[in-house]
Amino acid sequence: MSGTEPNAPRFYGTRVGLVAAVFSVAQALLLFGSALGGQAAIQSMQQAISVIQANGLVVDYTLLLGPLVPVLVVAYGSMLAAGLVTLWLARSAGRMSALRAGRHAGGARAGMWVWLISTLVWLAASVVVVVLTHRDGTVSGVLFGTGRPNLMGYQITFLLIQEVIAALVALGFNALAGSRGAATAALVEPAPVAVGMGQYPFAAYPPVPWMALPPQQQGYQAPAPGVYPPAAAPGYPGAMYPPPTAWAPPAAAYPPPPSHYLPQPVAPQAPAPATPDAPAGGVSPQEPGA
Repeated sequence: MSGTEPNAPRFYGTRVGLVAAVFSVAQALLLFGSALGGQAAIQSMQQAISVIQANGLVVDYTLLLGPLVPVLVVAYGSMLAAGLVTLWLARSAGRMSALRAGRHAGGARAGMWVWLISTLVWLAASVVVVVLTHRDGTVSGVLFGTGRPNLMGYQITFLLIQEVIAALVALGFNALAGSRGAATAALVEPAPVAVGMGQYPFAAYPPVPWMALPPQQQGYQAPAPGVYPPAAAPGYPGAMYPPPTAWAPPAAAYPPPPSHYLPQPVAPQAPAPATPDAPAGGVSPQEPGA
């Protein structure tokens, strides 16, 4: 299962529910134990009920209620104790589910899974104990736990009605316990990542010279009026670093200086030399026979 497994509440709820089922079986056995310990008081009450049904109210049955109090306290007290253990296990299941999922969620579902597994085992174990022993320490056992087959159906039905009502009340408490367990789970947060120039995705590597800024100087004096930026103060926030230098184009730079486009004086040219075949005066000789 991954860290974000969506079935984490069911995974831990069912397994913790099986642990809670052990206490459910133990509580079903305590129902038989309480009835066995108070067997004399239960039989006296049953006989008094039989006499009252046959002859009317000729006995004072209230005298028999005192000996039945320990039997009922053990029976219903064991139910309450098993329910509290189930609540603690539901809280633990919710916390484990939140730790596995990595978030404070799913605790209520984990608690409901614990309740479902433990309740089903509890009801089944109670029915098996009554069928085998014909005794239970609740009111159903006091009234119908005579061992007669014709009354066993009433005893089982009355016992299941009591347990189902108690289970429905416990359902909301188990869901709440699982939710609180998930809310109090100590989740491990990821380690913080230092954010700097090296982690910036578009940072140049290795760093270029202009990325290194000069250290700030203490006791900076304001520049003189009209001087901006103060080249003499490299620590000034508005100064350029490194300071700019004067630029001059080389001698053969293009375009030429502005004087190139002005009219230039024409230098005097020397006269062309005379041609040897030409006569003096510049007249060409006549051809013979002209």
